[in-house]
Amino acid sequence: MQLRECVGSELPVGEEFQLLQLQSNPAEVPALFTARRSAGRNKTTVKTQHFFALCHAERVVFALEVYCYVTLGGRDGRPERLLFVSKADTNGYAQCRFSAGGVTRALLRYVLAINPEYYLQRVKPLKRKFSGTDKRKLVVGAVSTGNALKILADRIEALTTPETTDRDRFYTTSALDNPQECVTKLCLFTRPADHYLFNGSAQNSGKHRMNGQQLLDWWLHILDNILCEQFEQSTTHACLRVPGEEPVRIRRHLRDCQFANWTVGDIFGGSGDSPAVYHVPLFPDDPKSRFLHQLESENRLTNTTLTNFWTELQERQEFKLSVLVSVVGISGSTKDAPHHRPCQGEDVIVADSAKTFNYIKNYITAEDYDTEEGALEAFANIQDCLSYRMNSAMVPIQGQKDYSQIRTDKKSVPKEPTVTLLQPRTKIKVNK
Repeated sequence: MQLRECVGSELPVGEEFQLLQLQSNPAEVPALFTARRSAGRNKTTVKTQHFFALCHAERVVFALEVYCYVTLGGRDGRPERLLFVSKADTNGYAQCRFSAGGVTRALLRYVLAINPEYYLQRVKPLKRKFSGTDKRKLVVGAVSTGNALKILADRIEALTTPETTDRDRFYTTSALDNPQECVTKLCLFTRPADHYLFNGSAQNSGKHRMNGQQLLDWWLHILDNILCEQFEQSTTHACLRVPGEEPVRIRRHLRDCQFANWTVGDIFGGSGDSPAVYHVPLFPDDPKSRFLHQLESENRLTNTTLTNFWTELQERQEFKLSVLVSVVGISGSTKDAPHHRPCQGEDVIVADSAKTFNYIKNYITAEDYDTEEGALEAFANIQDCLSYRMNSAMVPIQGQKDYSQIRTDKKSVPKEPTVTLLQPRTKIKVNK
């Protein structure tokens, strides 16, 4: 699945866009779920971060952040791929109308099409094991300046020599026994806010802001379409949890969904009396993770059940602002085996380090978007950074969707008159 065709199908015809897909290096990280001591050795978990930025008319206008976790040997022995949608945001400075929901859906379809084995090449290990020979090649305080320069020169030579095996000393390579058996999961946390990635953009009157109910409906519509298009119904289930709401009320949010296997709850497993620490994932910048850390500081980590966890979670400041928040999750199998492998320089820019990744990303997220100058400045900085520092460029995308035809079709359908108990019918006048 090519990135430009996938996203271009959701953008207005005749308009030109540029898209940045910035990716971090795959790195081994601690397990998402805290394992019991009796569970044996921890499973291998590899984390990769995707950051997308859509630009129009030399302005950054939309951004999406997604984390991909690949776990070898999941809870049932099968490998798992989990996509955590961290943030999505617009700033309202686009010079044409486009569907942010359609672009979000297209980008998630694209990430779901990536072969999980793509993330398991040249993985930075969680801990490096050095032999006696390797330790002599480390630049430490006791090494003289001359020896340090020689070590660095040897490393550069190793990285530019294809036939040497020394270039992978700091990386490991793993493989899936059968990528088609990989379980696919997707989850996100919804909470309305003035901005997520574009600071100050709420001051722009052109930005479309949503309350908690509208935001939940927006995400449910996106995920429901993805479920119907890309997931096997017989092996997939989707869950919605709204802390503080009764199941009957939660089901009302799902009444417009087309996918059959929507249920109330979450995809993390465990019964109500199970310790929450073993069934709540540790995602970055996530309120559930922050609450787990608080329980650890209070020495209540292993004594808090899932029932108490969700009950206490709704009393935290992030949940007490009279807004609707929710946790949405999908777990199952995709209809088609993921096969796409992004190509460096064509549809993805892989940062050579976490520092470089954050450096480029901050050109967008650290800008102030209270005026249009922020969107213009972010685009100029990103373009210059990619051109002069990385000898690369954003992906050009041509819009292919005719939104005017869609609006015309909707207007051409006459609305049928409705009669409700809230509005009394007007009496028909009869000429005498």
